[in-house]
Amino acid sequence: TGISLIASGGGKARRVHTRGTPQAWSPDSRRLAVLRPAGRGLALVDAASLRVTTPTLPPHVNGFSFSPDGPMLVFDRDEPGSHADLFTLTLATGAVRRLTHNGRSTAPLWGPPGIAFARVAPDGVSNVWLMHPDGSGLRRLTHVKAGAYPEAWSGNGGHLLAGEPLLGGGRLVAIDLAAGKTWTLTPNAGDLAPQGLSRDGHTVLAAIGCGADPASAGRVETIPFAGGPPTVIVRGACSANWN
Repeated sequence: TGISLIASGGGKARRVHTRGTPQAWSPDSRRLAVLRPAGRGLALVDAASLRVTTPTLPPHVNGFSFSPDGPMLVFDRDEPGSHADLFTLTLATGAVRRLTHNGRSTAPLWGPPGIAFARVAPDGVSNVWLMHPDGSGLRRLTHVKAGAYPEAWSGNGGHLLAGEPLLGGGRLVAIDLAAGKTWTLTPNAGDLAPQGLSRDGHTVLAAIGCGADPASAGRVETIPFAGGPPTVIVRGACSANWN
């Protein structure tokens, strides 16, 4: 699969000379992280010049998230045997630093307060934790029984949205860091999945019913972060993204 960039206003697409799957934009939109096929690691694309750089990373890397100011990336490495840990990459120097050593840390999401991630307990259940960019200051944010992972930060980092996948369904979890509170935002619903969070942190974006036949059953809805009934904004659609 080839990568192309096109202006949001339309025009001619520009082909990038690398293959792979787009992973994340840097906050300033200057760089695009692309996961290269066949385990070949990461490519960084300069959006203006289309210049491609390939930093040297350990094998089996996934889950890339840029730092809020843009000069670093956090990612997880799934080692053989299902052991996962978190690492950072400094873009200017190519330096890689290991943040966790427990083999049970994955799905990092970098926000203003630090790096949120899913930490898997010995019983196989994951919960959302937060740590400083240097790996210190570990703090547990959720206490769910089915497993949870971070999905989206608000612009100022005061609110964090998490998802709790369940068999045939799912719940959404709201985390208010400023107030030190975490609550289950929704009841269990069929194929309910978090999709994003408004910049002010007041409104959640979610998709529901996007299972076997999303064209007929899927819908995208918004939910107040503080709780309340959902508002369906489009039917017959899935995989929404809020920027």
